[in-house]
Amino acid sequence: MKKLITTSVFAFAIFVVFGTGIVYAQNNDRIQTLIDRVQTLQSQVFEQGANSNDGSALDVQTATCPDLDKDLSIGDTGESVRKLQKFLNNHGFTVAGSGPGSSGQETTYFGPATQQAVRQFQKQYSEVVLAPLGLSGPTGVWGNSSQSKAEDVCKSGNKTDTEVSTKTSGELSSFSSAEDFRSYIENSRGGHSASFGASSFSPSRSVGATGNDMETTALQSQSLSDAAGDAESGDRPDRFSQTNVQEQGIDEPDILKTDGEHIFFSDAVNDRTPDRRRMSPTAGEDANPDIQPPNQEKLRIIDALPPENAQEIANIKETGDLLLSDNTLVVLADDQLIGIDVTEQSNPAISWREDLADDQRVHTARLKDGQIQLVTKTNTDRSNPCPIPLQDGLTVGCTDVLHPEYPVNAEVTYHVSVVSPGNGEISHKLSLVGARDATIYVSDSGMYVGYTKHADRKELVLSVLSESDVVDDSLVRRLKKVTRLNISEKAKQKTAFANYIKENKRELTTTHLVKIDVSAGVVAESGEGPGELLNQFSLDASDGNLRVATTVGELFGQAQSANDVYVLDESLEITGSVKDLGLTERIYSVRFMEDTAYVVTFRQIDPFYVLDLSDPQDPEMRGEVKLPGYSSYLHPLPNDRVVGIGEEDGQVKATLFDVSNKDNPSVLSSYILDEYRSDAVENHHAFLADREHEVIFVPGQKGGYILSYAGSELTLKKSVADVQARRALYINDTLYVVGDDKIVAVDETDWTRTRTLEF
Repeated sequence: MKKLITTSVFAFAIFVVFGTGIVYAQNNDRIQTLIDRVQTLQSQVFEQGANSNDGSALDVQTATCPDLDKDLSIGDTGESVRKLQKFLNNHGFTVAGSGPGSSGQETTYFGPATQQAVRQFQKQYSEVVLAPLGLSGPTGVWGNSSQSKAEDVCKSGNKTDTEVSTKTSGELSSFSSAEDFRSYIENSRGGHSASFGASSFSPSRSVGATGNDMETTALQSQSLSDAAGDAESGDRPDRFSQTNVQEQGIDEPDILKTDGEHIFFSDAVNDRTPDRRRMSPTAGEDANPDIQPPNQEKLRIIDALPPENAQEIANIKETGDLLLSDNTLVVLADDQLIGIDVTEQSNPAISWREDLADDQRVHTARLKDGQIQLVTKTNTDRSNPCPIPLQDGLTVGCTDVLHPEYPVNAEVTYHVSVVSPGNGEISHKLSLVGARDATIYVSDSGMYVGYTKHADRKELVLSVLSESDVVDDSLVRRLKKVTRLNISEKAKQKTAFANYIKENKRELTTTHLVKIDVSAGVVAESGEGPGELLNQFSLDASDGNLRVATTVGELFGQAQSANDVYVLDESLEITGSVKDLGLTERIYSVRFMEDTAYVVTFRQIDPFYVLDLSDPQDPEMRGEVKLPGYSSYLHPLPNDRVVGIGEEDGQVKATLFDVSNKDNPSVLSSYILDEYRSDAVENHHAFLADREHEVIFVPGQKGGYILSYAGSELTLKKSVADVQARRALYINDTLYVVGDDKIVAVDETDWTRTRTLEF
């Protein structure tokens, strides 16, 4: 990040953001420091948020072969920079794919995007630009050797000597060296990266390198349709639930799994938000999966059948999120993976263990086609970013780390691997830099990684100043008179700030998307576009298209937000969009189902939108209904019903929507629980729907609640009060409520308890 400027020195900008007033400088040296700093920052935003093109277009020959004999480096400004950008854009070294810095919108500021384009030019012609100077990597400085080669390229009339294809701002390439990586990191610390464009994702192809008794419950959710195991023998159940996941057939890690006869429950995960887990320490190599002393976190194995005789048959002190593949239970702890053979459930045995590197952590995983697609991450070491150590002594070299051509936050490096559940063999596929807490979505078409970039606060302030009529080219002179700034000017600046965010909201917060072919270990596509993702449900692949829901404009507390849904083709080119849903609000939940999208936004009320995506070229918002509170999770039900789980006035609420008429959705029923928190509000794994009995399960802190949605009305069927519930699942016609200290079995035919198993 940029060096912080002290409160008194940067008070002028702070006033513009918050309207809190100006701290008057008493020291002339400090005022001069302010002037120097702001002048530098102001110049930096010309490339980011202001198009400095004065409209005096150059003719084609001048734009292609400008005067390039001036030494330039990051921070320089002037017409020479614009000429350099034109040369780079016209010869395959794109400064920006869209917006300021892109072709036709060149600016007068030499910033990180220009530096990166210069570095690509130098890498392309390293033999004549770098080698004679004894340099092994590009510098990003436009000096004599670069100028001389540029003159040759310009005179030749070719884009490059080797037919370099035009790069867009979304393309990925690998680092050439540790110095190259370090330089990229420094550039990424400069605030908002090159603009992604105000109205579309900028696509590119990239190179290769997912009510009676109260009875509380935590639940295990099921997939969209009941995952019933066909009875191959009399001992097999007729049906049983699986983890509630986004995509059918692609399992997600959770603390509860079942094979239809046994329950596997890991009681160590306290943070129940997907992909943000806190794991307990795991046992050493000589761990013995014998029964452990009471009151320790454990992985428990329960013989669930018959339900009236359910009993714990084994427990292990290896805990974490779980994936079940055939007879192997894989435990994903924070810093290791453990494979447990559960062929003999009463005598589980650790069959393999993989310790991650010291700074390597599990981010998320998916079980697809019998293989685990694992995403781990390592924090970026800014002084020594590569090689990066991984598990088993494996290291990722500098040239194996991918990055977008324009600077993005390089806080972490993500590593995509494939794990064989049976033997724990890990095959590293690729690594790429990105922002922390990336959103991961896996579909049949591939893995998508999305991470968000926000405008830098200081650069945003100076963008406002540079584009408003409050501060123009006489900025320095005005700053020297900062103590005489009057009230009317303050009001104008505050208004200018809000207006700037409103007019530029789709450029100030952007999302970078990377589509990964995991089996091939390559990045298939990458692109970037407006707004910020909420979670994995903000992405959906269908019929060769990717649907993306984002919130734009929610920046620094300014109520200028709106919400968009984009449809992208296989090349991540936008084909259609619906914009400006829920003005001044943000997305709280979204669910894509076939050719329909359901979107909930919220600030004061909860608009529930229905979008028709049947025509990717022309998606449209068909209908909406407004209601109090909000839904943070949406789940489809039969007969054109959708249930939402959220809150109203601080209490947990379930809402049943009728979406049979897209133009006129309606609220059929709602039920407010006497609860102030539910895991299902935060984590979709903590939701269960049993379609055969037309019930849903919602856990609360006081108890677990079984609600019926039969007859188009939500009613309470059963509540369980004496268990600290975490999840629930069903096997045949028994609902098992799983808590930290017990399991309660409920007969779904008459809603009576059949068994309480205390741990």
